[in-house]
Amino acid sequence: MRALRSILRIRWQNRITNLEVLDHAKSISIKATIIKAQLRWVGHVIRIEDCQMPRYLMYGEVQTGKQNQGRPRLRYKDMIKANLQWCYIKLKDLGGYIMNRLKW
Repeated sequence: MRALRSILRIRWQNRITNLEVLDHAKSISIKATIIKAQLRWVGHVIRIEDCQMPRYLMYGEVQTGKQNQGRPRLRYKDMIKANLQWCYIKLKDLGGYIMNRLKW
């Protein structure tokens, strides 16, 4: 946001919110851009064949190993689920969106 404000010559003293800066630049936030790319990748992985490595890794589970103490680390799947909730997309509706190739 600092770089965008500098490009647009908006000083911090003007007290303009980040949303107004994004609107003025006709841009979307970095978070929205990352979520869009992640959901596009998930759509690709769901559409590919079952024997392909990305799909195998996305739906696979670890069978052996040692669990460390504390909160489990967030997996890619966990982040995708959180992003779907942020976009108000239900997990059961995801397949319909992907198969129809609707824009998110």
